Amino acid sequence: MHENLIDPGHPRGMPVAYSYIRMSRPEQLRGDSLRRQVEKAREWAAKRGVVLDESLRDIGISAYRGKNKEVGALAAFLDVVKAGRVASGSFLVLESLDRLSRETVPEALPTFLDIVNAGITIVTLTDKQEYNYERLKTDWTPLLISLGIMARAHEESKTKAERVRQAWAQKRTKVGEAVLTKRVPAWLRVVDRRIEEVEGRSDIVRRIFREAIAGDGQRAIVKRLNDEGVPSFKTGLKGWQPSYVAKLLKNRAVLGEYQAYSRDEKGVRHPVGEPVPGYYPAIVSAADFLRAGTAARSRKFAPGVRGVTIANLFQGIGKCACCGASMTVRNRGKASGTSLVCSNAARSAGCDNRRGWSMPKVERAVLRELRRVDLPEPDKNERVKDDAATLADAMSEATRRRDRLLDLVEAGDDGAIERVKSLTQRIRALEAEAAKARLNGQVEASLPTRREQWDRVGRLSQALATARGAELREIRTRLAQAIRESLLRVEFGPQVVTCRVRLDRMRSWDGLHYGHHPDGVPFVAIDERPPRQLTVWEIALHEPEPGEREHLDTELERFLRLAGTR
Repeated sequence: MHENLIDPGHPRGMPVAYSYIRMSRPEQLRGDSLRRQVEKAREWAAKRGVVLDESLRDIGISAYRGKNKEVGALAAFLDVVKAGRVASGSFLVLESLDRLSRETVPEALPTFLDIVNAGITIVTLTDKQEYNYERLKTDWTPLLISLGIMARAHEESKTKAERVRQAWAQKRTKVGEAVLTKRVPAWLRVVDRRIEEVEGRSDIVRRIFREAIAGDGQRAIVKRLNDEGVPSFKTGLKGWQPSYVAKLLKNRAVLGEYQAYSRDEKGVRHPVGEPVPGYYPAIVSAADFLRAGTAARSRKFAPGVRGVTIANLFQGIGKCACCGASMTVRNRGKASGTSLVCSNAARSAGCDNRRGWSMPKVERAVLRELRRVDLPEPDKNERVKDDAATLADAMSEATRRRDRLLDLVEAGDDGAIERVKSLTQRIRALEAEAAKARLNGQVEASLPTRREQWDRVGRLSQALATARGAELREIRTRLAQAIRESLLRVEFGPQVVTCRVRLDRMRSWDGLHYGHHPDGVPFVAIDERPPRQLTVWEIALHEPEPGEREHLDTELERFLRLAGTR
């Protein structure tokens, strides 16, 4: 709370007249409103012979939904009033009661009474009224007057808000014919009634999406932008903020969509109508938008260590094969190095799998195996065509049935109306599903092939050997993202590390691989398809270490039995 509200250069405890000036929009400063309110308050204070405090000003803060009670000068004043730090006998001087509040009467009245009950007189200059506790105790007529003024103020604001909503509703009917407003996303601007990209800013947005797809989190992106001195889009902020980048990556305006909004009585924004595609220039493809969202969701469940390097490349997908708990990093110094252990076993929480796997060895083994895997590529175009054909057939059948029912309705069968409605909803759902399938097809077509993805893993893993500092952190960040895109899970058992390969982003393929690496890490890769669909595409069983043979033979026998006779 501001001390100048209770001691602005006059004796503490002396009654003071506090002039409260509020304007909903900063543009009103250019008019006569400020001068008029200030002069009236000064004239009143001079006549009453009291000290006038002019520090209470809320510019650009609305009273319609009570925002001025939550932030700004009035909110601070109400805090010290409740704390009993404003001298009894002081005055709150307003041009009119609508400066104090434009809420409904039940919402505005408590604030009014809190001030009066604290021994403060509310003075309204326009109608020359004074409201104080002693007067209202014996004569409550002024209270009725105040209630009427509060009600009128709220109705005026409500009417104005309704007119604005109607005006915007009229504008929305003309979407596509003209620019609705000069308020556009920060990377765009309106020039001669046309929306165009702001040079440089749209490139920054594309860069943010590229880095998010590559595996960088919001904090990493923000740090790099700030380190390079890239100016942020929001005025008043010192540099970029993770929250802004997060909102940007979810903002469908980058796709060119316009979504209208309206505010309810509480000021909460709600979408109005359907999004309008093509209203803005699209600066990011639909495929990149979805890929950035997928990458962000995968990082949400795999938070990394915010240090110079990412400590665990398997964060989020590394699990204990015995209890399913996440694997955690254990660092026992240079002598023993870092290892991965079951988090439950490490804290004696019910798991007996205390095997610690050397993290560098597991990393090298997994990265080597991913580069070595050779699987047939799925025919993406054929799959997209199959999905589209299935949906088209379903829509055709639903449309045919609806048309037949419409004939019955025209013939007077009222009972068919509800079935027509139901089929119409079904057709709309199928159309939405078809649109989603088309978008998924675009995304899948834009994704790197399996070989390209694993080649990327190989290039990044090779770069680890010489990288240092910030470069090392960036490579490990992107490598962790590439691993999450390639593997579903990495399961650490007492004897074997099992990698469940994400053989296709849209649809699983089959595969099994047993291997033993020079690093001493046994390795198993099994697909995610149901056992009856399993196909062994390669078995390269090297000589295992003592104690591992029995386990590997048992696993191989079980797998082949499930997969069928080979």
